[in-house]
Amino acid sequence: MPKPDRISDILLNKIRIERRFLLMPYYTWWFEYNRLEIIEPLTGSIPHVHWSEWESFVRHASEDLLKEIDRHDKLAEELRRACEGLQRAIEVSSELRGLYQRVVTPEFLAELGTAESELFGARWPNSVFPYLAQLIVNQTPPDCSPLYTIRPLWIRVGTEFLRLRQHPAFAEKTQWCQKIVEGLLISIERLEATLTQKTEAELS
Repeated sequence: MPKPDRISDILLNKIRIERRFLLMPYYTWWFEYNRLEIIEPLTGSIPHVHWSEWESFVRHASEDLLKEIDRHDKLAEELRRACEGLQRAIEVSSELRGLYQRVVTPEFLAELGTAESELFGARWPNSVFPYLAQLIVNQTPPDCSPLYTIRPLWIRVGTEFLRLRQHPAFAEKTQWCQKIVEGLLISIERLEATLTQKTEAELS
């Protein structure tokens, strides 16, 4: 039987996971590490144990496939930079602070049965606004905050924070992120078709 192409399988699995997150949408932006957790260059996602297979893959892959991988990787890096720019704009903005002060009142905290410091855990107090900005950049659904301590707040008022993405102060950066995502989804579709065809041809 033909030897299975593990690199194609790795890449197919990777881009399908990326597509799932992009369509949610959830960008997987991580402000503390200045990176995207899931959406990343494919060339950096190959496990070390498969590097020799990756080198062989590159030698034998078609020029069109390698160009599409390069296109995907450039778009992934472009999305990282776009998220970084949107993060910086939101986290220092008066719009975010104003909304936070309006929403997170003593009465609101009493309703939640918690203290402001407990909402953010180790991120209190220095990373409150950066973390909120991360949730906004990622378009984190109101019922899906990764930080469990802030989940009661996000369920109640997350939608209000997410509306900041459309504020005139951030709309251009938000639209730029979306344009990059559209390009990534096209690239993923092309890669999936080419890699699937390549795998099927090698197994036939």
